Amino acid sequence: MNTIADGTINAYEYDGFGNRTSDIILILLQMVVVHLESRDSLERMTLLSI
Repeated sequence: MNTIADGTINAYEYDGFGNRTSDIILILLQMVVVHLESRDSLERMTLLSI
């Protein structure tokens, strides 16, 4: 986890967007994870109600 984050920050550091770009990437990843988790829990709830 650390090495991926460090690599991302280093890759974008030169154009002045370093922290912001990696933050955006992390936020997008979190949104995807949350979306997948909520979808899974919804499927579980519908299975239970059936």
